[in-house]
Amino acid sequence: MLLVGFSEILIKHFLFIIWFLTLPFGVCAQHYNQIDRSLDDLLKKAGRHYYDKENELSLKNCKLVIKKAEATKNHRVLAEAYDVIALNFCDFAEFDKSYQYYQLAIKEAQLAKNDTIKTWIYSNLANLLTSKYNRFSDGIKQYNLALKYAKKIQDEVEVSYIKLNLAEAYLENGQYEISQQYIQKLFEKGFEKQDEEAEFTLNYLMGVYEKHHQKYRAALHWFSKAEACFNACKTTVYIENVSKLYLYQSQVLDQLGMHQQDYEKIKKHLTYLEKKFNETALRKSRYWGYQIELNQFQKELQKAQLEKKNQDLELASNRVILVLSIILTVSIGVILMAFISLARYRFNKNKKLTVLNRELVLAKEKSEEANLLKSQFILTITHELRTPLYGITGITDILMEEHPELNQNSSVQSLRFSSRYLLALVNDLLHINKIEENKLDLKIAVFDLRKEIDHMMNSLHHMAEKNNNVLQLICDEAVPACIESDLIRLSQILINLLSNGLKFTENGQVTLRISLLEKTDLKARLLFEVSDTGIGIAPENQEKIFEKFIQIERKSEDYQGTGLGLSIVKKLLTLFNSHIQVKSEEGKGSRFSFDIEFNLPTTDQPAPQSIRVSPTDLSSYQLKVLVVDDNPINQLVTKKILEKCHVQAVIVSDGWQALKAVKKETFDLLLMDVNMPGMNGFETTRMLRAEGILCPIIALTAFDKNEKWPEVIESGMNDILVKPFEAANLVEVILKNLQ
Repeated sequence: MLLVGFSEILIKHFLFIIWFLTLPFGVCAQHYNQIDRSLDDLLKKAGRHYYDKENELSLKNCKLVIKKAEATKNHRVLAEAYDVIALNFCDFAEFDKSYQYYQLAIKEAQLAKNDTIKTWIYSNLANLLTSKYNRFSDGIKQYNLALKYAKKIQDEVEVSYIKLNLAEAYLENGQYEISQQYIQKLFEKGFEKQDEEAEFTLNYLMGVYEKHHQKYRAALHWFSKAEACFNACKTTVYIENVSKLYLYQSQVLDQLGMHQQDYEKIKKHLTYLEKKFNETALRKSRYWGYQIELNQFQKELQKAQLEKKNQDLELASNRVILVLSIILTVSIGVILMAFISLARYRFNKNKKLTVLNRELVLAKEKSEEANLLKSQFILTITHELRTPLYGITGITDILMEEHPELNQNSSVQSLRFSSRYLLALVNDLLHINKIEENKLDLKIAVFDLRKEIDHMMNSLHHMAEKNNNVLQLICDEAVPACIESDLIRLSQILINLLSNGLKFTENGQVTLRISLLEKTDLKARLLFEVSDTGIGIAPENQEKIFEKFIQIERKSEDYQGTGLGLSIVKKLLTLFNSHIQVKSEEGKGSRFSFDIEFNLPTTDQPAPQSIRVSPTDLSSYQLKVLVVDDNPINQLVTKKILEKCHVQAVIVSDGWQALKAVKKETFDLLLMDVNMPGMNGFETTRMLRAEGILCPIIALTAFDKNEKWPEVIESGMNDILVKPFEAANLVEVILKNLQ
């Protein structure tokens, strides 16, 4: 996440320097002669020019200050001048030079024994370390030094500015809660009303904090207050801050669907971003910066020359002095040309990088738009396919139940297989899309591992019998009975691996082995191995099988499938911080393995009992259920499933009929289709709740459960059931909500 630039915090801090320079210096009042007054005037001018981004004039004044202060050995003035030069070099992005001048400033401040100046320098140095070098811990140490000296001189204004810098540093480092503590205290204490820049930064930081927590309306409120502070402060010292403010306002408005305002803020963001890059002024300012650097270098050479002259006084002569002068002049000329060449090189590189960054932003936006369209397409197509599939699978099951003789009919059997195969394909597509968009999270709960694995193995026996295979479970006795994990995701991984083994094995054996690798009082690491005696995988294909839609070509066999199963396994294991390993040999079989570390429940935390139901479980309840669905085929299927469960079903086609029905009769439960013309299921539910209908209402939808769950709860519904569903799923949901 982008935050307010720390170079701009340097500017805010320097505003206080300018203010302080207008005050009389009590600590040196007794030596405050005409020369000191002249130096302070030059320093104030240098500060104001820096404040107005007139770096050339600022550096010219600093050059004069240093020359005069060195003559009078005024360490206090030298420290302040070096501090200003460091700030200017930071503007030029010459951070190493900026750091060197801060070191010189600290040295002079120590000689001056001036705690006020130490406060400013350590605070500015902390900003440089934190924002430009990413040395967060070193920067915090410098902030604490600055805070110590500010408290020592009892300067509450400077204490507030340092805490404001600390708040921003912690926000930049991702420590949002620590930052918010500083922000809250600063709000309680407050700044001077005329200090719009400090108020701007404080409101801006609060907006970034709320935006990070996705509280977009609160973030918009704070950003608006920051914008008002900027408008009230007629300066240009924080153009970069304002540019980012408008960018964040645009992002928040986009999240809130306020696209017109979003467009206006983007235009303002680009306007202030353009102002930031005034290349001509920057290049001219750099010239003066390099001249100061050359003067410093010249002083060091002169000092070395003087020492050599003292050491070799008897050997000195006019000729040697002339030669040294020529060498010095040539060296300075060469260095000057080198600096100019380097400046041109950096200018050209920055220009190219700007173009490349603009192209990357456009490419990123196109990629995000394509991903969004892909996700929307997959969600739409899976919903549109699930709705008719509910009718196909339901009517097929009804026909086979009402006419048992059709169980032997190959056409009916093919119809039933094809519909379920198509449903599996749709579910796989939706699932792989959710994984790629990072929309899956583990839902941790306590469960009995052995019992759940047994249920899973039982559900796969019919698949094993189809290819005359033996399905075997080997679980070490040391494996804990109960663990904490996501049962659904773990089951999905194991079922995909076992189904894969059963599909590619005939007249053989598929084994699931669970072993304990290590165990403590709180955790256990388990190894899962799925092995088969099937056709095996060639070495060159063992990496390809985990890619999407990949099916290795076979010479004679024809194995159906989506090609997504192993891809889903690999991606799901990343949620468990694990990865899949495969060993295989053609003609001899394959072995897939992975290990996961699970938390163990406490002794007073028993595993919840899974609800295993059958259609007959509702026969004793004598239930009367209202089914609201506009699709005649879905009406028929749902009614047949309810009647099979010994439940009296009343069918209506829309929300208005449902309102009339509940006024005439009393129902134990309502099954409400979500997508209906005219008035959808959510609107119907709100009206039913407003009429005082309190019985459970279950949403029926072909969309993914997680996509609709927030709207289900908001409308007043109790639960959701995704179509197509089995009778056992319906019974389980009804029993849960009746209880």
